[in-house]
Amino acid sequence: MVGYQREELAIPEIGEVYKVTTPDGLTSQFIRITAIDHSSATFTYHNGSQYVDFTRRKQHK
Repeated sequence: MVGYQREELAIPEIGEVYKVTTPDGLTSQFIRITAIDHSSATFTYHNGSQYVDFTRRKQHK
C-alpha cells in the first residue's frame, strides 16, 4: 500500500489503525501499520493558468 501526506504532519507509527474509505463512502476497510518507509515526492498540476509544484511525503508498505 502507498499513502501520501503533507510533510508537516506526523509520520504514522507502527501499530496505528486507520480506516480507508472509497470516495463514494460505500466501502471501507481498517488497516494496521506494521512497517513503514517514506520519501518525499514532488508533484505538478496545472491550475488553468500556470503549473504549480507541491511536495508530499510518500509512504510505502
